[in-house]
Amino acid sequence: MGKRGQNEGTIRKRKDGRWEARAIIGRTIDGKAKFKYIYKKTRAEVSAELSKVLAELAEDSFINETNITFVGWLKTWLETYAKPSIKLSTYTSYETYIRGHITPYFRNLKLKDLNPKILQDFLNTKLTGGRLDNKEGGLSDKTLKNLYNMIHASLKQAYLNEMIKKNICEFVKVPKVFRKEMRVLSREEQKNLITASRNNRLGIVVILDLFTGMRLGEILALRWNDIDFDKKIIYVKNTIKRVTTHNANGNKTEIILDTPKTENSFRIIPLIDEMIKELKAHKKIQNKEKYNSGSAYSDKNFLFCNEIGKPYDQKTFKNYYNKILAECGLLETRPKTIRDKIKKRLKTKPKPKGNTPNVTFHTLRHTFATRAIEQGMDILVLSKILGHSDPSTTLNKYGHALPNHKKDNMEKIRELYFV
Repeated sequence: MGKRGQNEGTIRKRKDGRWEARAIIGRTIDGKAKFKYIYKKTRAEVSAELSKVLAELAEDSFINETNITFVGWLKTWLETYAKPSIKLSTYTSYETYIRGHITPYFRNLKLKDLNPKILQDFLNTKLTGGRLDNKEGGLSDKTLKNLYNMIHASLKQAYLNEMIKKNICEFVKVPKVFRKEMRVLSREEQKNLITASRNNRLGIVVILDLFTGMRLGEILALRWNDIDFDKKIIYVKNTIKRVTTHNANGNKTEIILDTPKTENSFRIIPLIDEMIKELKAHKKIQNKEKYNSGSAYSDKNFLFCNEIGKPYDQKTFKNYYNKILAECGLLETRPKTIRDKIKKRLKTKPKPKGNTPNVTFHTLRHTFATRAIEQGMDILVLSKILGHSDPSTTLNKYGHALPNHKKDNMEKIRELYFV
């Protein structure tokens, strides 16, 4: 084959009987040619493929394909492009998505072979099953959307790196997860829950949420310097999370303080006088525990911690929360099955199935918002307290509480009828 310029190619028959075509697709810094090789069984096939490559070179749309797999690219993207600019908790979630969901499904699929149909089938599959905790059902709406967003960002970078011709996520739809009906406590249930909470050491967490609407991670991250007793306000500055990590002690997980969910989650929440009294009483109990523990106490200034000062993560606290729910009859559990009894005999952990509490901790946030609207709180004010980015978010979530509220407000202009 003679020397060729860019956008030209040559074809020859190899000794093994196959046909080979090659085209110059660029030059190195020192002027050496970079080739694209094509191998086919017939001359017609290799000629057609060569013509396609030459046409793309002429239109400046040719992508220099590599043998990198989709999974391999995701790992490279996570470490090189994403990690420097995302939270540790987000990095942990992405690593879990890649390791737990994507790798088993795509395995050795080449990045260049990924197409909209393959990706759409993957997302549809995750809608109905494949949870990593072995529970029945598919991924939540939030997790599915986060998974899609991660793939979208990685493919966008691959496109900018000229590794693929287009971001196929643009041609894929995130499956719609039908939301379960929002659970809100009745006033009687709320009253009973508050009563049961006062009999529990950590019940103050439940009461605080019913009167502030904070997220559980935000409450467990509170430190005493976040409370201004004189101004009667709480500063929401952090959230607490347990993340997978590898440190010098070899621990697989650790509790970290992270920034809140969004920029709007940094907020100030006013406290009613009764809540101030509850917190001061809790402070006295904590000081007594600190005194009794002596040097064993690790004082990190957390509002809510165990008897020696260590903070709780969400999973640990929910064990205490479920006990409170059980005391006031709000914990719904499934009856034991024969399978459970067999697994208990074999000392294995039964697979969770249908034993999620009907009243989750997030139910308390919903209850606070609903009661606030029922009592006439302004939607804009409520939106700020909840940390929503826009009042429309609050309206979309809690519009169910507005009908009577609207009727009461309409009565305020009734007197104008008689003018």
